[in-house]
Amino acid sequence: MSSKSMVAHLQLALVLLLLMLPAASSWRCNWQFTINVFTYNRASGLRRLWRSLLHADYMGKQVDMVLFHDSPKMNAYNSTQWVTRWIDNEATWPHGRFQVFKKVKNVGLVRSIVGAWYPINENSFAAFFEDDLEVSPYWFKWTYKALGAYYFVPNRHPKLIGLSLYRPIHDELTVKYFDPQTGNRPFVYQQPCSWGQVMFPGPWRYFRQWKGKMYRAPNINNPKMMWVNSDLWQDSTSWKKYLIYLMYHWGLFMIYPNFPQRYVLSTNHFMKGEHPSPGYETYHLPLLTPG
Repeated sequence: MSSKSMVAHLQLALVLLLLMLPAASSWRCNWQFTINVFTYNRASGLRRLWRSLLHADYMGKQVDMVLFHDSPKMNAYNSTQWVTRWIDNEATWPHGRFQVFKKVKNVGLVRSIVGAWYPINENSFAAFFEDDLEVSPYWFKWTYKALGAYYFVPNRHPKLIGLSLYRPIHDELTVKYFDPQTGNRPFVYQQPCSWGQVMFPGPWRYFRQWKGKMYRAPNINNPKMMWVNSDLWQDSTSWKKYLIYLMYHWGLFMIYPNFPQRYVLSTNHFMKGEHPSPGYETYHLPLLTPG
C-alpha cells in the first residue's frame, strides 16, 4: 500500500471512529424527525432504498416514516402495480410511526415533494429521498451530530437551510469539476441537494409559501438565472430548480459532508424517471459503510 493510500485509509478509519462516538447531549429537546420517501413506478429502486433506510443506525431515537406513492398517469395504470403490491405486503417501519399516502390522481414530483412536509415547530426536521437513492448506515448518526453542531447552537447562521447527505464532485449547474479544498471537513455550498437532504423547518416553510405564490402566478412559474443548466430543466418536473433560484437570490446555503475517498451518506442510482439523468459515471459515488 502506498503512503498516499495509507493516509486515505487512516483518514477514513478516523471518520468511522468519530461517527461511532456518542453525540453530545446538550441540545436534546422535544424534537421530531421525519423521513419522506417518494415513489411512483420504480419498485426495485424503492426496495433498495427501503432496505438501506431500515438498516441505518437511528441511535434508539424515534424516526417517523411517510411514504408518498403517486398515482399512475393517464393510460399507464399498470405501471405502478408492483410498487403498490410491495407497499401493501412488505413495507414495514420499526423505528417510529409509519404512514402511506397514495395519491388519488397523478400530481407529479414537484407537488409531491413541496407539499409533503409542513414543520409543526422549530424543532421539526425532515429528510427527503426519491426512490432511486440509497443511504449509508451512518446517515442519521452524521445528521444528528450535524444538527448539534450547526442548528442547536446560539450562533446558528440565518442563511443555513439544511444538510446535504451527498457530496458533489462536479458542479451540477456548470458541470465543472468541484473541489471545496476543506480537507475532510464539511463545507457550505450555495446549491440545494436532491440526492438525500435534511431540511430545516423555517427555511422549508418559507420555500413552500414562496413556491405557492409561483403556482398562482403562471407568468413567473419558470424562474431562470440565464447562465446555468437548471434553466433547461422543466419547471413541471423539477422542484430543485425553484430552490436553486431562491438560494441564489437570497444567499442561502447548505452544509455538505466531505469524507475521504469521495464517500457519501447517500448516492443516486440514476434510474429512469421524470427528468433526464445527468449520468451515472459522473455523479454516482460510493456509500460510507462499516467495511
